Amino acid sequence: NMANIGDSVVLELPSQKIVEVLKMEKGANAYMIGGKHIGETGVIEKVDDLVTIKTKEERFSTPKKFVFVVK
Repeated sequence: NMANIGDSVVLELPSQKIVEVLKMEKGANAYMIGGKHIGETGVIEKVDDLVTIKTKEERFSTPKKFVFVVK
């Protein structure tokens, strides 16, 4: 499970063994860590230069640096 830039890794503690890699890809759950949508959660619909997110209320695109992939 090689991680790429933008992916999230789940670690086992205290060994720091990688348990799972959460890919930044269509269908993944996302948490916004920056921008005007900070704190919102949604599902990734598309990953290009920007990431398109669908929430219960809306759909928006945001830079990858503002998206954190979660379970």
